[in-house]
Amino acid sequence: MSLNTGSYAKRERDREENGDQQREAKRIPVKETTVEELLNRFGTMIDSKLASIKENMQNLATKEDILTIQAEINVLRIENEKNKIEIQNLKQEAKARDHKICILENEVRKNNIVLGGLATKSDRNLKTQVHEFFNDTLGFENGKPNIVAVRTLGKEGSTNNNNILVTLNSLEDKDAIFARAPALRNTGFWVSPDYTWEVRERRRRLQIIKKIIMRAQGHNQSVRVVFDKLRVGHEEFTWDIQKELLHRQGCGWTKLRQLTGVHVEEEFRRWEPRRERGQGTEAANVVQGGIQEYNDA
Repeated sequence: MSLNTGSYAKRERDREENGDQQREAKRIPVKETTVEELLNRFGTMIDSKLASIKENMQNLATKEDILTIQAEINVLRIENEKNKIEIQNLKQEAKARDHKICILENEVRKNNIVLGGLATKSDRNLKTQVHEFFNDTLGFENGKPNIVAVRTLGKEGSTNNNNILVTLNSLEDKDAIFARAPALRNTGFWVSPDYTWEVRERRRRLQIIKKIIMRAQGHNQSVRVVFDKLRVGHEEFTWDIQKELLHRQGCGWTKLRQLTGVHVEEEFRRWEPRRERGQGTEAANVVQGGIQEYNDA
């Protein structure tokens, strides 16, 4: 009985001591110090993040910056449109100027012809030899046609069969020569108007178109190339280096198909590459009735 009582008393004393130790531990401010440190660390971390965000925000464009950039873009867009219009106007002015120059140059050349196939002798006067050719081959006499000047077009010392540029006194003299040009057929001689390069290029393409139409079956239109224009019946066509075949109503290819029933454009595409590959074209190379399209390009 006394043993059990002693054990019980000992357990009670141990329980009281443990309780006292726990109460004493609660009085130590350990948890308060730990929370304060955590708060300080958390505050430092937040300040660091906010500083980084503030720095990044300073590098971002503001609404005023965006509006300024948009205004500058609009100014550049307007200037670009103005430049496009100015460039287009300059192109049109250059084209008009080139056209005027071409007209003036053709006016200067209007009394000229180019004579080909004539073998001349360097020890004789060239003008005299040309006169003799016109007399013997074309039947002129009494000093006709009236020749103002002659000169060769080939390089010096190349051959004696250079083309000869002949300047005549009047259009009447020139017309008289071309009226007798059929006599040069199959002789190896030929004559050509002295056109500018631009006119020759337009005529070359129009001559191709003329041949395509003439070869087609079923058309009943008259087809002629007059200077730098193509006349089909009563309709007139011109050639533009950028827009190609033109008619007063618009696209020349469409109008030509309506007039002749021939798909000229498709056939023309097959002819034109021959020139680009250096094979030439029949329209440019064949002498018809002693009259040839002279091309010094």
